[in-house]
Amino acid sequence: MSPRHFLLCATALFLAACGEKNSFAPPAPTEVGYQLPIVRDETIYSEYPGRIEANQVVSVRARVKGILTVGDDFHPGKRIAKDTPLFSIEKVFYEAARDSALAAQARAAADLKIAVTTLERRVSAGQAVAEIEVKTAEADVAAAEAMVATAAAELKAAMTNLGYCDISAPISGRISELTVDEYNLVGDKEATVLCTIVDDSSMRVYFEVDERRSLEFLRRRKGYEDEDRIQPTGTLTLADGARYEDHEAKIEFADNRLDTASGTLMVRANVPNPDGKLADGLFVRIRIPRPEVVQDAILIPATAIQQDLGGHFALTIGEGNKVVRKNIALGDRVNESVQNGPDIELRIVESGLTGEDKIIVLGLQRVRENVVVAPREVPREPGVGSPTAPEAPTAPNKED
Repeated sequence: MSPRHFLLCATALFLAACGEKNSFAPPAPTEVGYQLPIVRDETIYSEYPGRIEANQVVSVRARVKGILTVGDDFHPGKRIAKDTPLFSIEKVFYEAARDSALAAQARAAADLKIAVTTLERRVSAGQAVAEIEVKTAEADVAAAEAMVATAAAELKAAMTNLGYCDISAPISGRISELTVDEYNLVGDKEATVLCTIVDDSSMRVYFEVDERRSLEFLRRRKGYEDEDRIQPTGTLTLADGARYEDHEAKIEFADNRLDTASGTLMVRANVPNPDGKLADGLFVRIRIPRPEVVQDAILIPATAIQQDLGGHFALTIGEGNKVVRKNIALGDRVNESVQNGPDIELRIVESGLTGEDKIIVLGLQRVRENVVVAPREVPREPGVGSPTAPEAPTAPNKED
């Protein structure tokens, strides 16, 4: 092919290519997932960090000096019953002190008997005995009676010290490790701590309530103190996120003053612990229902809430599947339990949404306001959106 023919062919192909119409296919709408808000009457809970203390903690001490012997019923970490024999301290010196006190008491009793007999004889002698001799005999009787009382007190002290040689469990509970090895000298100059016993059949939960919540409590204090009223209860969440669902914690005490440094009120609850799942010193979160119930509350997942300089907002699906921004005012948090999974956090929306709004919960990062999307409804986790099981606390029987 000559250069001229090649140039003509190339020009024809170029003109043919330029004559084709350019076609553009718009991208498909972004797929997003949505859910309708949950609308229900909602009991609001307040949650506070707290610490667990045993109902009673007793230190078992050696109250007399001597060599320690450990009894066969001492098993560290096990539960023991009250009055179980635990330790023994050598008794030789205390038995000797008891015997000496008994002898001193007998001698004092004999001296008193002689003094009384002497007084009776001098009194019966009448004028034959000088008055001074009678007075002397009366003084001897008084001194002998004092010696009898002294001997009785010394005997009581000796018997008490001898009783301290046998140490039993003062309460029922779980016993700790031995702090002093067997056959060591204990009770020298101080009451040696041998072990501790913790009564963990029920536990106390201490937590601090901020001043705002304290005011709510104080307004209802008179009703709470009514003996006929059921006290409010709470549920515990442990450090690993598991809930202690065996028993509820019953509010039983609030301090009589606020801490001026922290502005909080100390509150105590009591929770049964028959299986020993709770231990002294654990940190927990206690969840307590408030007296009021929010009627027809609107709840949406916390993950669907966004925030910018304009405040909090949620993206919804409007007419024509366009994304619509709706500014919202948020209320309290609500943790929703999920079967075989972590809790889902919901937020109460006080204004800005209705129960018919389609809230975008999936694909938020790929959409913006006014764009057209391809929506699909996302099913909720099992149990989420069902009516709240706990009921609000009963109103006080008496006026606040």
